Amino acid sequence: MITICVPSIGEHSATEECIKRLGVPYLIGDNLGNASFTRRALAIQAETDWVLYVDADITFDDDTWFSKIKTRMQPDTAIYAHTIWRHKDYAASELMGTLDCQCMLVEKKYCHLWDKYLGTEKGVIGGDGESEDFLTNLRYHGVNTVCSEAIAIHNGITREEFCQTDRANLGNLLLALSSYKKGDPEFFKDIVKVPCGRKNYVAEGYDLLDCIRPICNKINLDAESLSLSLRGLV
Repeated sequence: MITICVPSIGEHSATEECIKRLGVPYLIGDNLGNASFTRRALAIQAETDWVLYVDADITFDDDTWFSKIKTRMQPDTAIYAHTIWRHKDYAASELMGTLDCQCMLVEKKYCHLWDKYLGTEKGVIGGDGESEDFLTNLRYHGVNTVCSEAIAIHNGITREEFCQTDRANLGNLLLALSSYKKGDPEFFKDIVKVPCGRKNYVAEGYDLLDCIRPICNKINLDAESLSLSLRGLV
């Protein structure tokens, strides 16, 4: 009934080990393309009606998460785990929880809604924010979104640290722009990708807002004004 799909552009052994213990079908999308394309490709390969996406930097402290997320299954509903971002140097009392697509169960029939022009990929910044856009697309098509009692662990930097990066800022900009999309699959066709410098930041000499200027121009928005408003500066 469920195939677990792990879109990966790097190391995924810890995630795979957690999934293997469940004894359910799973697929690893290793370097198939950007994150959005990989998610679509894995769903096509899945032979079940439901797809459970688990990002390659997600692990679980026990095996109860799978049954907890399954208990919320119902048609036209996307179900999430409560994702906790954990860094090895942080104590348990300092964990920060978020809700997003890092561990999400959804019907296969909706997996075509991953935007073909977006998707995180190595070496560039510009297509990031595919998860936020996917949520917008699901809701536009009448899909409910609910949180289960399952707990997923994001390993690496903390959420607070990630929120300071260019990738995170671009995700927020794309989420704001998604509200203008209204189901148009070509809306992000003109997105611009720029080289990545240090991890999660644009390379020196490039402007993050260049990624979205063509989109903003199309809908008569000023990219700088949009950025300032999201940061609460106007």
